[in-house]
Amino acid sequence: EKDEISDIPHLTARLPRGTVIEVVEEYEHLDFLWAPSAKQLAWDHMIKILKPSQKKTKRASMVSFI
Repeated sequence: EKDEISDIPHLTARLPRGTVIEVVEEYEHLDFLWAPSAKQLAWDHMIKILKPSQKKTKRASMVSFI
């Protein structure tokens, strides 16, 4: 049976509307926690997206890194 988590089209089709999807090609699951570049490639970007901006713009309610 195919692992649905590694099936990108299957996974993204089931995420809620408004989800921001960022693909980090060279990353696997644990890289988002332990890779030396995780802060630069994932966390800084995710925090920027989720943090309310000064302007009255709609912000993402969910970010998914794949």
